[in-house]
Amino acid sequence: MKYPSQYTNVMISIIGANRNPDIWGPDSLEWIPERWLSPLPSSVSDAHVPGIYSHLMMFMGGGRACVGFNFWRIELVGRPSDVPTLSL
Repeated sequence: MKYPSQYTNVMISIIGANRNPDIWGPDSLEWIPERWLSPLPSSVSDAHVPGIYSHLMMFMGGGRACVGFNFWRIELVGRPSDVPTLSL
C-alpha cells in the first residue's frame, strides 16, 4: 500500500463518506433516523470511518468537534419535555 508523502494535504469529503452507498446501502441518500436505533450493518463498522457517533464524520472529534453534538443527541433520543423552553 502506498501512503502520501510527508506534509501532503489530504482532503476527505464528509458528505461523500456519510452517503456512500457501498457503506450505507442503496438507501444512503434517504433520511432514515431509525437506522441508528438498530445495530448498524457490518459494512459500516468494517469501513472504519472515523467519527464520535455511529461512524458519521459530520461531528468530527477532539478540539475541532462540533459543539452541537450533544444537542443533536438530545434531539435524536430525547422527549420534547426534556428540552428546555424559553418563556418570553
